[in-house]
Amino acid sequence: MYKKMNFTNPCPPFILARHTFAASAPETIGISDKLCIYFFLSDGVSCTLNDRSLAVPANTALLFHTMNLQRISSSTDRDTESFMLSISPEDLSLLSTEQTNLLDCFYYRPFETAQLLPLDSADMEQITALFSKLLSLNSKDPSSYGNDLFKKAILTELFLLLNIRYRTYHCLEDTASTDRQMRIYSILNYIHKNYTRDISTENLSDEYNINKFALGNTFRQITGCTISQYITDCRMEKAKELLLLGTRVEAVCENIGYINLSHFSRAFKNYTGKSPKQFQMAFRKGCM
Repeated sequence: MYKKMNFTNPCPPFILARHTFAASAPETIGISDKLCIYFFLSDGVSCTLNDRSLAVPANTALLFHTMNLQRISSSTDRDTESFMLSISPEDLSLLSTEQTNLLDCFYYRPFETAQLLPLDSADMEQITALFSKLLSLNSKDPSSYGNDLFKKAILTELFLLLNIRYRTYHCLEDTASTDRQMRIYSILNYIHKNYTRDISTENLSDEYNINKFALGNTFRQITGCTISQYITDCRMEKAKELLLLGTRVEAVCENIGYINLSHFSRAFKNYTGKSPKQFQMAFRKGCM
């Protein structure tokens, strides 16, 4: 009897485009619901990481997960060319395996300025060639034979290259079990979507079937902080985005899950060194 075969692992959706940071354009500010990577072909931009403005050299990738605040601006009087690639964490997981998790460069970050990944000119040439192939495939009929598999193969090669360079650059070792690491990544993804809620270590331990002590230790190994601190960090980064975009302090407090305005203001000042209003005013005056 005929039985239909189901293929359940197609090429995941993604967005790829050339992006120009114009010299006269205002600073790019935002948090995306996708994993985003900017590949800079030339220098001329700066990125604010941990409230420090850093020059971004040519042949550099900026890696943002879904709770990283993106603050990029031109630092010269000329335009800067880049490629921008975005994909959801769930869709990138479709390209990963139990042995090789391609989310490492977005989630395994127990060090500062983890978003900044230097590449050499040979890497960038290879990446640019892969982008050219992807753009060419995007211009063709998506239902044509082989189109989806070619895209999937190119995306896999691209993210594998990035993760190899990331792991080498940060001397990242396999100190967590692969299974436990994958669960922590799932927990991080859950926190990124639910940071406004009351999340406890005990609930996460039960939900993801991992001993709470092992959960705490592995979480700290991968992120560099405790679960409660990570949740606070997510709330504060979202608060910074909203304040920079001009949202009223009271609305920011409500949007990130705080009930008490004074509790929010205290937490924000502990995180940034400024009250929410001082932070917002400093940005408006161009002092940050």
